[in-house]
Amino acid sequence: MGYNVVLGYIDDVDEVFFNGHKIGASGSFPPRYHTAYNAHRNYFIPTEYIDFAGKNVIAVRVYDSEIEGGIVSGDIGIYTSKNDRGLAMNLRGIWEFRLAPGQDKYNSVGEKTLSTLSADGWTDITVPSSWGSQGYGNYDGAAWYKKQFIIPKDMQEDIVILLGKIDDSDKAFLNGKQIGASYYQFDKRIFYFLTKDMFKAGAANTLIVFVEDPQGEGGIYEGPVGIIKQVDFSKYIRWR
Repeated sequence: MGYNVVLGYIDDVDEVFFNGHKIGASGSFPPRYHTAYNAHRNYFIPTEYIDFAGKNVIAVRVYDSEIEGGIVSGDIGIYTSKNDRGLAMNLRGIWEFRLAPGQDKYNSVGEKTLSTLSADGWTDITVPSSWGSQGYGNYDGAAWYKKQFIIPKDMQEDIVILLGKIDDSDKAFLNGKQIGASYYQFDKRIFYFLTKDMFKAGAANTLIVFVEDPQGEGGIYEGPVGIIKQVDFSKYIRWR
């Protein structure tokens, strides 16, 4: 299930580090300032960041534009989350992100498009959370998300990739191959089935998600986001 740092409510913007690793952020700092004073902070801690035998350090950077400022209310601590129940891997947290203004349209995006993405120009973004709440509030159009992760070597079985809710349309690619697409399913949970020959167990895998949003907040805005074994998927659906 994993562990989460819960920080309640922060006025206005924050980014959080666990043992020196950035694990999440809410709102956006100047010059693209956007407050997140009313967002409940709950950030997943990747297990590899935790020192189970020694001390761990949580660092919180906060920006406040006016009035009180700081960690203002809520239950503060490290907890498990029922929303992560059943996941074999949790992909919630920091992803890479880049806008694609006027460059890509949903119908024309495919596997060949990935070769046009340079290694430069990516920035951090928290998933799940709309891009509108992270400094891109006036942006309507297309964007790319990228996450690299290692699937355990012993997970050599069929899996499901859960992408939560996406505003509005997406196409998902794993290791350069398209694994699924959804069009204007902004209120539905998005998930794609993968057979064991479609990913690399015990090695790095790269997930890239193209998102197109013509208006509003945009992006991968609600979880859970992660990987679940197909044999556990029907139970996962019943929980929800």
